[in-house]
Amino acid sequence: MARELKHLELIPEVNEPRILTAVDPETLYDEDDEFRTITTGWPTQRIALIHVSNRRVRPSGLLLFLTMVVVVWILLQPIYTILDEVQTPDSEWAYNFAGIRQAQELGFTGDGVKVCIIDTGVNLNHPDLEHLQGNIMYKDFVSDSIEPVDYAEDGHGTLIVGLLAADGVLKGSAPGVELMVASALGADEMGSDKAVSDSILWCKSRNADIISMSLGGAQDIEDPLDNLAVDAVEQALNVGIFVVAAAGNDGGLNDDGRVSVPANVPGVIAVGALDSDGSLWEKSSRGDNLAGYGDNPRISPHEKPEITAPGVNVISTWVDGKYTSSTGTSDSTVFVTGALALLLEANPSLKPTWDNTDRSNCIFVVKEALMDSAIPYQAQAIPHDDRYGYGALNAIGWMDSLNGTTDC
Repeated sequence: MARELKHLELIPEVNEPRILTAVDPETLYDEDDEFRTITTGWPTQRIALIHVSNRRVRPSGLLLFLTMVVVVWILLQPIYTILDEVQTPDSEWAYNFAGIRQAQELGFTGDGVKVCIIDTGVNLNHPDLEHLQGNIMYKDFVSDSIEPVDYAEDGHGTLIVGLLAADGVLKGSAPGVELMVASALGADEMGSDKAVSDSILWCKSRNADIISMSLGGAQDIEDPLDNLAVDAVEQALNVGIFVVAAAGNDGGLNDDGRVSVPANVPGVIAVGALDSDGSLWEKSSRGDNLAGYGDNPRISPHEKPEITAPGVNVISTWVDGKYTSSTGTSDSTVFVTGALALLLEANPSLKPTWDNTDRSNCIFVVKEALMDSAIPYQAQAIPHDDRYGYGALNAIGWMDSLNGTTDC
């Protein structure tokens, strides 16, 4: 019996890593490589705004009412503080930490930059996303919906769009971008290699400047770049489209030492996740920097991951006008995407020209500036760390390092 079970693998449960489930690895994938959203902690915290009543207090009861308010405030001060925080949910620490708010103070919103998000889709029925209704391009590679839809029950795609483009109670990194959304992942937040590949090529056909993918698949150890999605990404990179992808959420004891596909592609910006104190999130994937083309060592600025950004307990838009808190490299990916959109607005000469010229050098120039402007963590290896990358995202520094660039 022991011999018959040797091929099984023990995988920790998402919500309770101390519980291990025995699985047959041969049954995990079908002929198409599977992609899943890079997220953790679901079901997440659901945070709804507290609406304040407009009823007036009768004059005869005003004194009693005020007395009660004072007593309750004194006795229940901690509860009051909690309610006040829930009333205006935000993740301002993340935007400030990454230097995004500082860049926005200069007047940049991502205006004129085309960003294509590949995910589970988006639900635009949220007050912070209303400005996008009728103003986005959408393509469904899961079913045949014409109108934007988020297939994930946990609203993963809606969360991702909010971090980038929300403009209401929450303000995203680049609310002024021209947004495109492709649904490549279904209700189980899984999708085929072909669906992801087709989505990438659709973004390219619509002249996207940036493709953002908060998703990833496992690398083929024998040939990590033999993949339909990788082929599509390389086509996008060749014309100068910037591709940002999640490094992965398998860090810690179960880390396989590789970032996800397509974050493993040299020209892609692979993003790890940080906590609010600048430390690495424990599940952020480590990069294997001997796994480049032909197993040659990767060279700067393409070592993996390239950058880390906020990705722990980040609040964003959800369904039914509510908000949700999420943790993972999905979230950190969008902060880099937003910072890049602000950078391209400030330096439009770095965008694809769509004149059939090879613009891959522009990607090198921008990634080199990303590397040079990153802020190293006190405990990381220099110049590159297999977990922290070149350091933490520094949006304003990234922009400053390319200020005045006229050609690449």
